[in-house]
Amino acid sequence: MNKDLLIEELESYRFDLQYYQERTEDIEKMKQNIEKHNIALNDMRFKHYNTFSLELKIKKLIDTVKTEENNLAKLNSKNKSIETKIDNMSQPFKNIFFLKYIKGYSFDEIASKMNYSSKRIYQLHKEGIQIYREQYSNLSLVEIINN
Repeated sequence: MNKDLLIEELESYRFDLQYYQERTEDIEKMKQNIEKHNIALNDMRFKHYNTFSLELKIKKLIDTVKTEENNLAKLNSKNKSIETKIDNMSQPFKNIFFLKYIKGYSFDEIASKMNYSSKRIYQLHKEGIQIYREQYSNLSLVEIINN
């Protein structure tokens, strides 16, 4: 994996997580909408109304939910892979990467939390990036695609 792609993978984690959370909320709203429409559909059937358009709308919502859930499952798998890679790092790199990429702290905040100078955190981060590259740049194309 290209060195820029490895860093991009780490940096995209926070954005992917936020996207995942937002889309999960959207899916829950769609599911509530489906339930509401199903209640209306049952009422229409009971009163012998034409239900074709409502049934079509429900089907489209269900298909959208399934598609979104599949997309989120892939994104979740990718994020779990990043978390595992960070968990497999040695200290203090594990803490620095966790605080930087998973928690989203700045280098100054990390320095304060870990009782290091900001300069030292930058140095350790640079070392950690090199270790991360060495560990994960030799992944096979199949592993990269699956992650």
